[in-house]
Amino acid sequence: MDATHYHPEKLKEAREKLGKSMQQIAEKIAVDRQTIYRAEAGKNASYELLAALCKLYKIPMSAIVVDFPSTVAA
Repeated sequence: MDATHYHPEKLKEAREKLGKSMQQIAEKIAVDRQTIYRAEAGKNASYELLAALCKLYKIPMSAIVVDFPSTVAA
């Protein structure tokens, strides 16, 4: 997923609200700090990573996932 699928700024806000660094979060979920950076920059994040971050931040996935329009042009 990229920034067209989720709101990366909300990930950063949630992390900062906890007062944690990217490195601290990365260590907590056993990934590289660059992985957290890329997710917060909206470059690339797997569903599994986003789910792990939401669980750690105690926020629902619906808080970061982009809502798609109810009608899609054909």
